[in-house]
Amino acid sequence: MKGFILFIFLFFIIGCNNNEEKKIIIKGDGLGEIIFNDFLSTVWQGEFVEFKGGGAQSALFSLIDKTVDIVFSFKELSNEDYLLLNSKKIYVKVIPIIKVPLVFIVNIKNPTEQLSLIDLKNIFSGYYKYWWQLGDKKTRALIRNNPVFGSIEYCSLDKRNGEYYSVRSELGIADFYLDVKFFPHSKAIQDYVKNSENAIGYVPIPFFSSDYNTSIKIVNQDIEVKGYLIVKESLYQTNFFYNFFQALKSYLIEKKFYYLNKGIKLIIEDYNF
Repeated sequence: MKGFILFIFLFFIIGCNNNEEKKIIIKGDGLGEIIFNDFLSTVWQGEFVEFKGGGAQSALFSLIDKTVDIVFSFKELSNEDYLLLNSKKIYVKVIPIIKVPLVFIVNIKNPTEQLSLIDLKNIFSGYYKYWWQLGDKKTRALIRNNPVFGSIEYCSLDKRNGEYYSVRSELGIADFYLDVKFFPHSKAIQDYVKNSENAIGYVPIPFFSSDYNTSIKIVNQDIEVKGYLIVKESLYQTNFFYNFFQALKSYLIEKKFYYLNKGIKLIIEDYNF
């Protein structure tokens, strides 16, 4: 009898370990929570797939550590990224699935109404350091005559987030100005801009909250960033992933207008195995 109980116990432990081994971990930028948490709870129910946030860059490191199978990223892989992954014998497939506009925001009291991409490049590279350097003659005069406005306070998502890399790439700057303040997520940037007349930052439009309509305003929304699934090639070639991807694709197409209302444009429709 004791031997039988021991056998059942060992069978249970081995079964649990096997289930853990089958669990597929998706990790990446915060916007993935909007998509994957709903998909996993309403469509892909009961299967061994889990989404974790924490940012694309930390997810890439987890991919290298072999603790993650799929990365959701707003960062397009660079040649250096591919070299690092390949040096660890990790080969990946990159699948573009969505496009999202980024909005650049300032405090509602800032008289600046619109900034071009050239303006933004000059701001975040540190070429412009004061608000009176921007805008037309009337706007510059308003700022010069208001003692509240002085040095620009630059706000960015930190290096864990894929948007950090996409903004640099889209603006054509090698790195942000040294005085840039870094934040872990979009809400933190909006909270800071809300309370600082001199601040400027950016957030993905799905995270631009109507709660801030009376305290911050949009001055540019010309940049769109792509969201990618970065998948281990060994997983990509399995029937499991094929079924998972087709289910995700069908789900997103079915909810296309729902996500479009949130500012999320689908490009997964164009991808075929």
